[in-house]
Amino acid sequence: MIFCEKVSQQDGKPEKPSHIFRISRDGGFFQVLAVLDKPVNTAEVKIDIFKVDENGKEIFDATVSVKTQPDWVWFSKQLNFYKGGDYTVYAYTAEDKLLCTGMVKVILE
Repeated sequence: MIFCEKVSQQDGKPEKPSHIFRISRDGGFFQVLAVLDKPVNTAEVKIDIFKVDENGKEIFDATVSVKTQPDWVWFSKQLNFYKGGDYTVYAYTAEDKLLCTGMVKVILE
C-alpha cells in the first residue's frame, strides 16, 4: 500500500509517495494506491481507516469503498482526513479477504 499525492490513471504510478502528509485545519486529502501481486478478484474493495492512539491501540475512524474489476492488479482511492495523527489503513475484498495494509502520519498545519 502506497500513500501519495496523485496516481496516474494510465499506469497506476504514484506521484510524490510518502508516509507523512500535512493537511490544513480544514482537512485535506491524499491518495492510497494498492499494487497487488495477483488480480483483486472482486467487484468492490473496502478500505478501513483506524486512528492509532498514544498507546498503540487502533480506533475505527472510517470506511470507504472502491469499485473494482476482478482482473485489476492495482486500484487507488482519495482519502480525506480532518484530524492529525497516526493511522493504519486496511484494504479488504467484498468477501472480507485482507489485500494489503499501510501506515501513514497526518500532520495538521
